[in-house]
Amino acid sequence: MKNILIPTDFSDLSQRAYEIASELFPDQELKLHVLSIVPVTPDVLFDTDGELLDDGIIDFQKLHAEKNEMEVQLAEWISNKSNITSAKVKIGRITDDIVQYTRNNDIDLLIMATSGAFGYKEIFMGSHTSYIAMRSPVPVLSVKEGSLQKPVDKLLLVGDFRNPQIIDLSIMKDILKAAKAEIHLLKVNTPGDFETNEDLVSRMKEFAEMNELKNAHYHVYCDYSVEKGMASFSKENGIELIAIGSQQRTGLSRIVRRSISYDAINHLSQAVMSFPIR
Repeated sequence: MKNILIPTDFSDLSQRAYEIASELFPDQELKLHVLSIVPVTPDVLFDTDGELLDDGIIDFQKLHAEKNEMEVQLAEWISNKSNITSAKVKIGRITDDIVQYTRNNDIDLLIMATSGAFGYKEIFMGSHTSYIAMRSPVPVLSVKEGSLQKPVDKLLLVGDFRNPQIIDLSIMKDILKAAKAEIHLLKVNTPGDFETNEDLVSRMKEFAEMNELKNAHYHVYCDYSVEKGMASFSKENGIELIAIGSQQRTGLSRIVRRSISYDAINHLSQAVMSFPIR
């Protein structure tokens, strides 16, 4: 049984996130949690239980009215959906509350719809999904419009594979098994981080053996950046789903800059599954 959290704003993309849960795990019993957040401004305070602190200055009537309206929308949204075991509306901060919910409810996978973030929005805000992926204790599958429109027959795992180690890839393996898909390992060689094919493939094979990835395919691709390499390789090879580690400076995802997973979620058209490496 899998506990899957789907945050929703009742959009078509959120609907697609719900559908993908069943498509990825067709033969497994699912417990789907649905969460909607009424967002607040930074000056609103909460107690240790996550409840609003009424300081007598901020009028919360509007927030409670929005919550009541959203509860009606949520009830309608889940009315024709199966496997929904929990549906909740909360007043709070979107990123903080979603991460906290995963911690408090034994969530195995978080599926989030995202439109990405570019330019000004990325610099000053980023997307909620990419920010959550950097903090989530469980894998986060980001879904964009048009992604995962056909069954997953290839899954691309991207990293530099330095210091191969055992990592929790259980969700990824379940997807591979259910879809009977091929697993492809990719290292993008860039001008500032170039290595020989022999060294890279040797480490990839060691990583695959340690993590029991059977019948893996190994690839080295040259490009000016990891992000561009992932995009080009995926397009050339019909990749529908990309997996990449997050929050790391060593191991599988030791790549310069804030996080390649952050950029992949914001910019790539493919679905991206980020998973924490501790």
